[in-house]
Amino acid sequence: MELFWYIVLMTMLTIYVILDGYDFGAGIIHLFFAKTEKDKKAIT
Repeated sequence: MELFWYIVLMTMLTIYVILDGYDFGAGIIHLFFAKTEKDKKAIT
């Protein structure tokens, strides 16, 4: 039964990350590569 809930949790987390991938990626890139306001607006 524990394995079942682990699989359910990992499946839900994976689907969430896949569907919201652009937002996570843009947020990470924004922190490291955007130096000016123009760059920040171009990324987001």
